[in-house]
Amino acid sequence: MPKTPVKPYHAVLQDIRRMVKEARKKVASTVNTELTVLYWRIGHRTHVAEFLTVLPPKEQLRKKFHQAIEQSRLRMGTASDGE
Repeated sequence: MPKTPVKPYHAVLQDIRRMVKEARKKVASTVNTELTVLYWRIGHRTHVAEFLTVLPPKEQLRKKFHQAIEQSRLRMGTASDGE
């Protein structure tokens, strides 16, 4: 029975690190895409709503929106400084 060549331990670890790095990039890209679409949809919805309803002042909406984002980041364990 022919023997299968064995990779050195450090080569296996390097390969695993590469796989994790690639997966993280894909996740970050997917999250960024979804957040961009979400923010666009929110902006579109509020723009349309300005013509159909009486909304609070923009500054009040902006403040509440940013507070909601910060609360979500805290729940997800993500720092607000973009880490």
